[in-house]
Amino acid sequence: MDNLGALCEAQGKWAEAEEFYRKVLALNEKQHAAGNFHVAFSLNNLAGLVRAQGRYGEAASLYKRALGIFEKALGPAHPQVARASINLAAA
Repeated sequence: MDNLGALCEAQGKWAEAEEFYRKVLALNEKQHAAGNFHVAFSLNNLAGLVRAQGRYGEAASLYKRALGIFEKALGPAHPQVARASINLAAA
């Protein structure tokens, strides 16, 4: 579903992409602990989509959640943490 969301996003079908991303996020939150990196990746993908739509406040909130999970799951020096920090700053 995540790949379908990315495909829809690339095609400019933002409503469909958001639906897929939200479904994946819900599944990951149900299957994994709240601090699991799968949840963080889902948050990050959804945040990128809403940021592209100009919904900066919502994107920043999602990016903050993802960043917190990445830091705890991967450690502060991990490259994904740096990418998440950059995404948050851009929101």
